[in-house]
Amino acid sequence: MVLTVALSIATWSVIVVLDWLLHDQHRVVAFGSFTDLLGATGAAVAIIVGVLGVVVFLLGDGRDTLWTSWGVLLLGALTLGVARTSPLAAGGARSSVLSFVGPATVPVALWMMARPLWRAPLPAAAGRARSALRAGAAIGALTAALQLSPHAARVLGGTTGASPHLGEMLGQGAMVAVWLALTAAYHMAGPARRARLPYAGFAALGLGMAQSRVALILSHSQQDIWLTCGEMVRLVGLFVALMVMAGQLQRRLSEDRSALFDSLIGIGVAERQRRARGIMQEVLTHDVRSGLFAIDGAAHTLANHYEQLSPGDRDELTRILSTAVDHLREMVDRQLEGVQVFDLADVIGPVLREERKGDRPVQCEVGRGITVAGRPADTLAVLQTVMSIARRGGAESATLRVAATRYGSSVLVSVAPEDDIPPGCDVIGLHFRPVPRAAPSGETVEMYVCARLMFEQGGELLHAVASGHDAFALRLPVEVPSDAR
Repeated sequence: MVLTVALSIATWSVIVVLDWLLHDQHRVVAFGSFTDLLGATGAAVAIIVGVLGVVVFLLGDGRDTLWTSWGVLLLGALTLGVARTSPLAAGGARSSVLSFVGPATVPVALWMMARPLWRAPLPAAAGRARSALRAGAAIGALTAALQLSPHAARVLGGTTGASPHLGEMLGQGAMVAVWLALTAAYHMAGPARRARLPYAGFAALGLGMAQSRVALILSHSQQDIWLTCGEMVRLVGLFVALMVMAGQLQRRLSEDRSALFDSLIGIGVAERQRRARGIMQEVLTHDVRSGLFAIDGAAHTLANHYEQLSPGDRDELTRILSTAVDHLREMVDRQLEGVQVFDLADVIGPVLREERKGDRPVQCEVGRGITVAGRPADTLAVLQTVMSIARRGGAESATLRVAATRYGSSVLVSVAPEDDIPPGCDVIGLHFRPVPRAAPSGETVEMYVCARLMFEQGGELLHAVASGHDAFALRLPVEVPSDAR
């Protein structure tokens, strides 16, 4: 509204200055061509505003956008557009039937634009079709009625210069009051409703339409500078409404895009979790079988050869049996989903086996005894994915180096091509930056999936570019966070 008022004041100031400079000469200056150009532009902008509003509605906005957009679309296509091709005849000449369609559309368009201002449910598709038929019937009836009163048609149309008839001037004043009332109603709408509909844009449109009627009252002929002023201030309101509606459409598209990528990330998270849990389950099954084999061997030896064994052998077999049972109990109680403290080697080991199965060289500098807090399966999924990303861009055959360094209360697990991080290099020297968990591009969805997996287990994914190649670091706490899920 501030922009509309500022542009309107500037327009009126320019017109007033031109009127003062030209004095009576502007009566013979040919403003008609410029006025027609402005009028055609205004009709096109109104149609675009209406179409954008319908698109916003189809993208999920409320009923308000639909009703108002229909009204603006009718104004642009029938009132402003038809007025350019079939204007009302001046003087006592008889106008064509088509020239009355534009004025007949104005009351219907005003009703549609005012409809969102009172609470009413949006009808279903059949109900909207019936409303469209009723609107068409109303326009047809008004078209027939206005042929009996050309003066009323000139007042409603508002696209031709005002005549010296007092009745027409009073009618234009009444139309100014109607448009200003609509503008005030939109402007005074509550914040909650304004969030669902760009009320400010439609208020600006109404203000422009009201000012155009004021300019019509001041005009004296089809070549008058005030008629040009009317088209200009109307165009100002239409352009502000177009800016607001385009912003509304951009916001809706941005929300839909964010929701789409959020769904893609969610799907990626679930898929990688499923794969990682499958790998961890295979490792767990293998370890359980190994533990059962050790228990079976020790128990069988004790049962069948107890008398032949020395006391030392018996103690050793008993210790092996007890250790194997404890290890088996630990594996059975292990949970892959919950945040817990685990040894990095238990996670990196399965990843290294998968990499080496595919003949992908990996150099690991992470030994046993480095414990972190997180979800083992999710950490495995992240390691697999970042290794895949790090091998792209000409580093497919490069040897990846996996290292771990403790910094304060967290551990950084770095993954990068071996040539880019020489042995002993401080991974912080690669200028790692956190990977955000939102607004990804289509080519980097995998990275954002990993970022979300790390965030959900209390960690963080860091990214850097080393010698033109991607490098990653997984930051994991050494203790389970108090808010761990």
